[in-house]
Amino acid sequence: MENEKELLHKALATFGMDSQLDMAIEECSELIVAIQHYKRNRVSWDSVAEELADVQLMTVQLRTFDPGMFDYFREIKLDRLKDLIKTSGNNQAQTVERVTPG
Repeated sequence: MENEKELLHKALATFGMDSQLDMAIEECSELIVAIQHYKRNRVSWDSVAEELADVQLMTVQLRTFDPGMFDYFREIKLDRLKDLIKTSGNNQAQTVERVTPG
């Protein structure tokens, strides 16, 4: 069986960039809806996790088009996040708990 990287690259080559960009838009939209429904207690966290997996697969797939550029911007964003955390004024670690609706 082929590894994940090969499979996702093959999907991009098979379906084409334009089609996969459309699919990425669709998957992101479905994730947005799932998050909104979760916040309103209309779906479980499982629904959000499923849509998040779809979006993650699409982003990894699109990354294969130009991994260097993706990695460059990812590092910039991580540095920005690090700076935001430092300047947030809240230096104490907080526990993030999974919230179960209902």
